[in-house]
Amino acid sequence: MRRRTIGQALVTASALVAGMLATLTPATAAEQPSPPSAQEYLSWLAEQDDPGAARTATEFKALSEVDTNYNVGVSISHEPEDQWISGAGNALAYVTWHGNTIYKGFGVSLDKRHHLRCDETGLRYHYLKNV
Repeated sequence: MRRRTIGQALVTASALVAGMLATLTPATAAEQPSPPSAQEYLSWLAEQDDPGAARTATEFKALSEVDTNYNVGVSISHEPEDQWISGAGNALAYVTWHGNTIYKGFGVSLDKRHHLRCDETGLRYHYLKNV
């Protein structure tokens, strides 16, 4: 169980670090690219010379519109992230996650504070704790 939790934390940390590093160069709203549409994603998959891309496209087409971000019993949100580059050259990020779900008929709320620290070699330190 602990390995699974650590693995999930690392996946989340990697996603946050990638997002943080992608935003290090400030850009105006007009310069920021918008996420691809479903059709653009499928077109991109079709251009790939990879059997895995074809399989992904088939699975993606099979999804209903409410499947890959809707679950009636779960709600996840976050507060705006704090992120910066320290004087020592470390990239730092903090985000607070809020989760609400129904478990055995009862409402459960979870709040987690996530801290990441990276440098040019990658992830150096992180924690995810209850708040």
